[in-house]
Amino acid sequence: MEEKRQVAGIEKDAGADDQVNNIMSLMNINDKDKQILVIIHGIGGIGKTTLAKFIYNQVSCDFDVLGGLQLLQAKLISDILKRELEDVAFINRGIEFFRDLFCNMRVLIILDDVENAFSVQKLVRDCFDCFASGSRILVTTRNSSVLEESPQIRTYNVSRLDTDQALQLFRQHSSILNPSSRSTIELLNPASNSMTGLPLVIEIMGAVSNGKSQNAWDHFKVCVEFQLKRWDFQSILEEGYKTLSYEQQQIFLDIACFTVGIDSRIAWYLWYDTSFLPSCEILTPLAKIGENNQIWMHSMLRQFGREIVCQESHTDPRRRSRLFNHEIALSTIKQKKMQNLRVIDLTGCADLLVTPKFSGCQNLVILILERCSQLVKIDHSIGDLKCLLSLNLKFCTELIMLPVEVGRLTALKELLMDGTSIQEIPISIGHLKQLETLIASNCFSLSQLPRTICHLTNISLLSLDGTRISALPNSIGELVRLKHLSLRDCRRIRKLPNFIGNIGRSLVELDVSGTGVSKFPDSLKNLQNLKVLRMDSCFFTEFPPDIGELTSLEEIHASWCRSLEGSIPSGIKKLHNLRILRLRYSSITSIPAEIYQLSNLQTLDLLHSNMLEELPTLPPSKRIRL
Repeated sequence: MEEKRQVAGIEKDAGADDQVNNIMSLMNINDKDKQILVIIHGIGGIGKTTLAKFIYNQVSCDFDVLGGLQLLQAKLISDILKRELEDVAFINRGIEFFRDLFCNMRVLIILDDVENAFSVQKLVRDCFDCFASGSRILVTTRNSSVLEESPQIRTYNVSRLDTDQALQLFRQHSSILNPSSRSTIELLNPASNSMTGLPLVIEIMGAVSNGKSQNAWDHFKVCVEFQLKRWDFQSILEEGYKTLSYEQQQIFLDIACFTVGIDSRIAWYLWYDTSFLPSCEILTPLAKIGENNQIWMHSMLRQFGREIVCQESHTDPRRRSRLFNHEIALSTIKQKKMQNLRVIDLTGCADLLVTPKFSGCQNLVILILERCSQLVKIDHSIGDLKCLLSLNLKFCTELIMLPVEVGRLTALKELLMDGTSIQEIPISIGHLKQLETLIASNCFSLSQLPRTICHLTNISLLSLDGTRISALPNSIGELVRLKHLSLRDCRRIRKLPNFIGNIGRSLVELDVSGTGVSKFPDSLKNLQNLKVLRMDSCFFTEFPPDIGELTSLEEIHASWCRSLEGSIPSGIKKLHNLRILRLRYSSITSIPAEIYQLSNLQTLDLLHSNMLEELPTLPPSKRIRL
């Protein structure tokens, strides 16, 4: 029997199938006539978030709008739920946001790790009825009384693992020679050690056993057996932490203090110049690589790691190896030089108006200023950070300019400034030869790109969604390593430069959805490595005639193109890799018979394509939405 399954890249642990089915039954997705809220509750470490992720991936395609775990991390719902109870004005603004944005939409929202009953009640009472019938909200919480049950509100208590499930999960995460020995089975028996019914405890024990001999594992069992019976989770963590090597301990503390939610490819640079580069095996399950390559660690493990750091010096934070408290970190940085400081994370420092001087932090690798909502100025000394690899300014809503000294960050690989008020990017950005990622989505005041952007020859991801940019410079064709170009909702862009075809060897994804583009340039056919083409809600009057030349295409998204009419070119038969073709709410009149040759086609979405005269023979056993 298969011991481990994967859904959307997430491992499904033992015993999850039945619980997922039970929750799905409570959600009753097929009932489109009512809104339902399902509360998943249980003690910490029992797997509530994991179950929520499986549900999200399983049903998300059936909804108009998704507000899942990513949305929470984007600080939309989480900001509302984590505010103090008396901050009613803020919550009310959040409710009004929902009314305006989601009115009459069938939505799926997942609220993870909610303890504030007041805020959930506020959301349900004032906002739930604004969503269309068929909407669903899923809440995970340790507090079983967060809301009372009703026909609209249903609860599910996550059960502990039984002995077989515990042993099966242990096998998934363990490498010891004999996990089925009698002593191990007795240790994992929830009847005698009920704490071993928690998946988190089993995963930790499995991780500790990796790379150890049977004798070492037997010694560890003796150490933790007593703590299991006492429900002493802290002691179990301490025993597990002791079994890690020094290098593994340092990585664990770095993740607990700083890198949760950070792209793992960026976090790796923390350890790049050391002798103990981590592997995926070291991260799992003490920390995991989740969606979008983000590092994830359970909140209980994260708290444990931070407590270890605080114990390094109870009275003088400057003597600690890591500073993760915003106020303490700022105060310490402003008082002595910190040559060994590698990461500054000031996420959510709402009172920060001007950054501190960075001259004493010249070895800094990661600088995170995300959601510093009052930040208006970045100190010019930022140019001294010659080792900086990642600069995160996301949702610094009052920030209107970048200092010209940003151009001196010659090692920078990632610049994130989504949701800022930045009006222009300084021309000095052309000096950032190592830059790989530039994201300026929802910078509503940004109206143009500097001409020096052509010098960013290492850039692979450029996202300008929702900006006021009206045209791309011809020099865009010189970005020969660009893989992902997103112009979604750049409504002022009317056409693409013909030079875009010059990046045909690298471009993998092109998104012009919601722009004013009505026709692709002739050079589109040169994008031979293009796999995903998104052109939703555009003004195309006909399907791109050369579409068949893009033989690497796997996805075409052309929904809500109301002006799109006529027939799909027969050349589409050349797209043997095509998996997804979405044409909902278009005026397409015919689909060529050659579509039968697309043996890899999995999804053909023709919802509300009312002008379609007939449907040709389709490849067998495929998903079709009409």
